[in-house]
Amino acid sequence: MLYQVHHPIKRRLIASLIFFFGILLFYCSPLSASDNQNASPEFIATLDALTLSPEDRDFLMNTESWIKELATGMDQKEADAVIKLLKNPGRMKFATMAPMGTVWAKFIREVPKDFEKKSGGIIGVDSYIGLSLGNDPDYVRKMASGALESAGLTSWGMKYISKEMGVYELPFIFETYGEADYVMEKTWPYFVEKFREKGFYLIPAKMEVGFLQIFSTSIIAKKPEDLTGTKYGSWMGPVEITTMQKLGVNPVVITVAEVPSSLATNIIQTGSAMTMYMIGAQLMNFVKQGGGCSGINMFYPPGGLVLIRKSIENAALMNVPKGDRKYLSKYVDKGLEIYENILVDMAPNLARELREGNKILIDNLQKKGMQLYIPTKEERDVWKKATRPLWDEMAGKQYSREILDLVLKHKADYRAAHPDEFENYVWTP
Repeated sequence: MLYQVHHPIKRRLIASLIFFFGILLFYCSPLSASDNQNASPEFIATLDALTLSPEDRDFLMNTESWIKELATGMDQKEADAVIKLLKNPGRMKFATMAPMGTVWAKFIREVPKDFEKKSGGIIGVDSYIGLSLGNDPDYVRKMASGALESAGLTSWGMKYISKEMGVYELPFIFETYGEADYVMEKTWPYFVEKFREKGFYLIPAKMEVGFLQIFSTSIIAKKPEDLTGTKYGSWMGPVEITTMQKLGVNPVVITVAEVPSSLATNIIQTGSAMTMYMIGAQLMNFVKQGGGCSGINMFYPPGGLVLIRKSIENAALMNVPKGDRKYLSKYVDKGLEIYENILVDMAPNLARELREGNKILIDNLQKKGMQLYIPTKEERDVWKKATRPLWDEMAGKQYSREILDLVLKHKADYRAAHPDEFENYVWTP
């Protein structure tokens, strides 16, 4: 005989318990209320129309919202392909010369984590920092051959794709961060198109490298003639070489990878470099008594993030059977869009931290005994007067007159709007 509850209070208590456990079971079910908030009725209807194991259904319900949106209305073949991709994604390689321990390396290490989180794991990213995969020209060759999917390049490397990048390396073409930021924002699309013509994709935001300082193991350069007779190492290419020759210096042409060994063996004594790079590559160890840093701020070359879209798609789909890949292009395209947005969003944060970091590094180096010389306005004018003719002399050789005129136009616009910035110029590293 079944036990019957006649007492009204007990009946209400049992009814309440049944209601509570019912609610609990509902929220713990595979299609929980929280899941349904992130899945549209159309997506749920799509899954209902498919033949899926409970595990695969749960797997798709737990994907990122953008994947659910793209997958709404998919058929069985597409669903099977999406599951294969997300359960076994491919990996792409990203390389940069930035030394470990620098702001560049910090951001590059964070990008894969951020991307894999936001992209729903549609593709993994392996970062190679320092010179483990070679240097900039090696990266360009490897990207062209399909052996590397993306890279962070200096202007030196980007000139292997479009030599017109040399216009940004002209001496004193930029004198303040504000001017550089404004002009590059206006002119960067020109290079995005130039890279596209060569089969490369240039992320539409320049990456900070910073003003280069003249570091020397034995002298402090206050005026151009102070460089005469020194072994100046030039790594940027034709514009820097021609600039040094204009100043009466016969530079020693080296690559970035050769800078440490060249300093150690006295092949070079002087060169232009970013403060952050000097520290990261431990090059300040070679600065001896009598040497130090001259804050000329003659060069401001940019960096850029470059990728090959087709190579990234191939890497993403490397573990998916070829017959299934036709269903997945839209997912990879969206993943690329997310990757690009992360890199574009990173650019201003990188610039801010690098600029602040350079100030701290310069202060710390001075406390450790490094000499720092900041030229007066009159001394800077001597350097500028000696090098200004190069802007026109190199037009048509290293870059087009078109891009030089475009840069000069936006320079003029910025200076007209910010006269105090140049009348009361303040040196910043």
